Amino acid sequence: MLPLTAELVAVEGKEIETHYVLARERIRRWNSTSKCYLLVENLPTPLQAGGIASASVWSSCGCRQRLLAAVTSGGRAVHWAAVPAPPSNNSDLCRFNYT
Repeated sequence: MLPLTAELVAVEGKEIETHYVLARERIRRWNSTSKCYLLVENLPTPLQAGGIASASVWSSCGCRQRLLAAVTSGGRAVHWAAVPAPPSNNSDLCRFNYT
């Protein structure tokens, strides 16, 4: 397992401070001390309760590890998933498809 340590640095393209409480805005990028970065794309907003949502998650760590994902609502985790790593193409960039 490859542990990732990340810090939220921007929301909706706006730089933020170290304390972030508005969970209603989309997260664009993270600053990672492990030198791995994640980018979430194609996530529909607003999400509908009981609906199916899917997104693409890009990782700069390649396809060496699975992606552990959590969906939260109102501060509570409502769904957990382990997304297997796609077949590796020896690239430093990996795309996970999450539904």
